[in-house]
Amino acid sequence: WIESMNSVMDDNRMLTLASNERIPLLQHMKMIFEIRDLKHATPATVSRAGILYISTDDGTQWRSLINSWLKTKKGKYSDEIMTAFRQYFDEYIADTLLWLLINTSAVVPMVDMNRVQIMLYMLDGCLSETNTADPEALQTVFVYCAVWALGSSLTIANDGTDYRKMFSDWWRDTWKAVKFPSRETVFDYWLDPASNSFDSWTKSPFFKTIEFNSKTTAMTSVTVPTPETCSIAFWMNLLVEMRKPIMLAGPAGTGKTQLVNGMLNEFDPFERVSATINFNFYTSAAVVSDTMALSLEKKTGSNFGPPGNAKLVYFVDDLNLPEVDSYNTQSAIAHLRQHMEYEHCYELAKMSLKNISNTQVVTCMNPTAGCMFINPRLQRWFATFAIGLPGPTSLLTIYQTFLDGHLKPFEDEVKKQSNNIIKAAMGLHTMVSQTFRKTAANFHYEFNIRHISNVFQGLLVSNPAQFDNAEKFVHLWLHESERVYGDRLVSPEDLQKYNQLAQNQSKKVFPSFSVAKFYADSNADPLVFCHFAENIQDQVYDQILEYGDMSHILEGALQEYNETNATMDLVLFKDAMCHIARIVRIVLNEGGHALLVGVGGSGK
Repeated sequence: WIESMNSVMDDNRMLTLASNERIPLLQHMKMIFEIRDLKHATPATVSRAGILYISTDDGTQWRSLINSWLKTKKGKYSDEIMTAFRQYFDEYIADTLLWLLINTSAVVPMVDMNRVQIMLYMLDGCLSETNTADPEALQTVFVYCAVWALGSSLTIANDGTDYRKMFSDWWRDTWKAVKFPSRETVFDYWLDPASNSFDSWTKSPFFKTIEFNSKTTAMTSVTVPTPETCSIAFWMNLLVEMRKPIMLAGPAGTGKTQLVNGMLNEFDPFERVSATINFNFYTSAAVVSDTMALSLEKKTGSNFGPPGNAKLVYFVDDLNLPEVDSYNTQSAIAHLRQHMEYEHCYELAKMSLKNISNTQVVTCMNPTAGCMFINPRLQRWFATFAIGLPGPTSLLTIYQTFLDGHLKPFEDEVKKQSNNIIKAAMGLHTMVSQTFRKTAANFHYEFNIRHISNVFQGLLVSNPAQFDNAEKFVHLWLHESERVYGDRLVSPEDLQKYNQLAQNQSKKVFPSFSVAKFYADSNADPLVFCHFAENIQDQVYDQILEYGDMSHILEGALQEYNETNATMDLVLFKDAMCHIARIVRIVLNEGGHALLVGVGGSGK
């Protein structure tokens, strides 16, 4: 299309399409190009456009934004407070933005305008009569919003630099008027609106302890509050209430989707409904348009909106995955941007305009996948929060909630091992992620929180009747870890290394239980737990003591199958039986998906 522009931009003012259709550019029509789109044009096109260079260094872009915001507050606050606002904006913002530019890199590219805009949103949400009573109270809430708006997109970089901690230390050293408690970082504190003082996030209303019952609820449907998730939940709820767009960005397996779903599930369905749209490589503008339209109903004429008086929250997951075309655009993202900026889109079949009201967007994306970053013209709308891997204390809180809830009906001997199992699982996970690094050949050697969760999901399948002693439960943990980590490894050498790690960890945390018999070089005991240990009907998760028993059960099942279906001639040797146990374990787990990798003809 760029080349067709040449005849439009010279004296002909005519666009000739491939179908020979000719569209004149009329006198009152003008064209404006974005510089990032002209990158793909030839010199012939570029020379026909007049170029305006607008410098950001000496411009007043974000200052104008602040001034227009202050104008809306005139008459609402006293002159003393308005002067204080101006003073704080002058004092804090420019220096902080400059420091961020020089010393840090955000989880996704952020522009200053965007950061200042988020700050104004946060101030709108946090200002109250209490904290605007005098300049000192105002400064506390101002600093609280500034820290989060300017620093929320910082996280730990790939090279291990913790930008969030750097920002926190710099903030404490530079601005001393408002004191944060001295422990941890400035992000670890919540501003209590009643007293206008800082307290830890565990004291905020978003933090609560959860009673988990594995019989009635699935592990995947529960969001366990931790100090990190509380802070994000607080800002998400505040901004969604004000109908502002939000983005959570961070690597895979950090619980972004879980966090958003946790918030969406707590909405009153009469006031707010939600619709989830998962983007992928093949998502195009047409697909997005159709998916968004599913949750809308016609109001009057060309006006559409969510049913009744409810507001609609679109949850767009994996925002950056759609395919990037040769002009560096993504049609799905262009459509979403039009929808967010103008609250309308075009019906492609009839070419008519659809006005869409009462909707808003919450998104998640993984900046290490897909096209990494999205169009900056869409990115600038979002309040962006970087989500990192939870710290050790948070992980302990999460898995303790699940395991202690599950072990309530078990023997005391098993219950006592709960803390040790969590300690062992965390330790093994750390060792595995350090030993097996991702390479071009083994690109799937990537171990994150999902893998620890899968280990615990396996432990939650156990029943008190079968697991009446602690040793057997420890063996179950070893088995689940081998399924999650060991089954991903590609060579016998790697598996040997993994077995050594698992044995060491077991000896360290559970010295009284011997596990050497499972790892002996010859005649090793089977370390296999499966759902058909006794028979295939009951689906009770238990240990296989002899391969002979397992073979007997599977042969019986095969014979039964062959009586009613076309005959399957299978020879069930030891490895084949173990593979069947692995697949059954995955398929019977909540949301379990299996991918079998092997050369052709290996019997997959």
